[in-house]
Amino acid sequence: ITEIYIVDVSALTLGSSHTFDAAHRIKPPVGVKQRRLTRLADTEWRITKKPRHWLIASPDGTMLAVLLERNHHPPQLFTLDVTTLKLTQRTFLPGGVTTAISWSRDGHLIAFGSENSIFVLDTQSWKIRTVATSPDGTLLPLCCCISPNASRIAVQIRQAETNHIGIATIR
Repeated sequence: ITEIYIVDVSALTLGSSHTFDAAHRIKPPVGVKQRRLTRLADTEWRITKKPRHWLIASPDGTMLAVLLERNHHPPQLFTLDVTTLKLTQRTFLPGGVTTAISWSRDGHLIAFGSENSIFVLDTQSWKIRTVATSPDGTLLPLCCCISPNASRIAVQIRQAETNHIGIATIR
């Protein structure tokens, strides 16, 4: 079961060497500190493998966004407070989150797709709103990226057996 850790690499040097534990797994270099943030093994939730995504940190580093699923239910967006370790479910979408996720540079929005719609989650109110819908194409799971000024979202769309880049304007 995959768990979430935070790693402090401030003491890492270029000359750091690796050592291995008794099970031949690589150990962190000397001086690197890690802290476990989740205990998903104690719950029915698991980090989803599809859509493929990476944990996304808020710009100030206080929260992480991650997609979790349970049993055969679709993935939902959660945030994890790295100080309190509180894991909070933020979406309850019937089709789940079907794309990668991205956090705006100012920290106010998280973008994602679900089925054929693009959404933003306002991190101040925790309300979700639809930004755009793609009626003629399939929203691909590979990306959902907010522009640096948080005015647009780029996605990939499959239409007529061709992949396209779609741009949605955030209103």
